[in-house]
Amino acid sequence: RILISSDLIPEGCGPVGTCVREKQVQVFNDFLADERARPWREAAAARGLRAVAALPIWLEGKVYAAFTVYAHEPCVFQQKEIELLGEIALDVSYSLKHLAADQKRREAELALRASQTALLKAQHLAQLGSWSWNTVTGEAVWSQEIFRLHDRDPAQGRSEEHTSELQS
Repeated sequence: RILISSDLIPEGCGPVGTCVREKQVQVFNDFLADERARPWREAAAARGLRAVAALPIWLEGKVYAAFTVYAHEPCVFQQKEIELLGEIALDVSYSLKHLAADQKRREAELALRASQTALLKAQHLAQLGSWSWNTVTGEAVWSQEIFRLHDRDPAQGRSEEHTSELQS
């Protein structure tokens, strides 16, 4: 079992914890020799892991996770590799940002539908309706309850007589 933390404790001073806490790339190019890696040295040696790079994944202005890559050879992560991994981390951050925005949009759409349903029920129970009138185009929009109150089929459209009456 391996414990990783972002707190300032020995288990939080490795590449992942430091990356998350300090919000920057961390590279341990000789993991087995790096004193900060002592809590994981035995497990890393058993798996043949010699180098680690951890890069921040961002969401809503905060470090959300760490993109972590391990290597079986020491000194693998040089400037070119770190830049490439940085691009991947930014792509993941960008994707998470858009997934979160899509989720918020879906939640807002559900809330809007629920609100519209509640409004329709309230209008029906109160026997009142709503309408809007665009003064630029002259277009009037009636709620379902206005159609019902005027005994009109919504498929027939609104009555100009009733619309004029509502506008005055």
